[in-house]
Amino acid sequence: MTHDCYSTKRTTVWSQERDGKPGYAIKYQDGYISWCPLETFERDYRAVDGGYLSFGQVIESLKASKRVRRLGWNGKGMSLKLVTTWQDNTLMLNGHPPTYSFIAMFPVGGGIVPWLASQADMLADDWEEIA
Repeated sequence: MTHDCYSTKRTTVWSQERDGKPGYAIKYQDGYISWCPLETFERDYRAVDGGYLSFGQVIESLKASKRVRRLGWNGKGMSLKLVTTWQDNTLMLNGHPPTYSFIAMFPVGGGIVPWLASQADMLADDWEEIA
């Protein structure tokens, strides 16, 4: 039985020809390396470094402890980060205490503010990772 799936993985890629055809070698985090033809790669992959992210990629970046921001925001210097607030040691889920987190905005003037995405934020393709 087959299933359709979406996948979000952070990979490292480099240009590589195979049988005289242009494409990319793709190295996954576990060290596995595969190859993808150029047309398929350009359709299915999106750069992280120096490229812009979709909101789905932003969520994955936040989960990987990266900071993100939108180029379209009026306040330059604002950023988001996933903040782990606390663990509830009185409860156990699968043998571990649950951890509660939220997405926080770090505004230009300093401080930290809980953040909720607008529809415009979720549909934007001008997101980027920052340091």
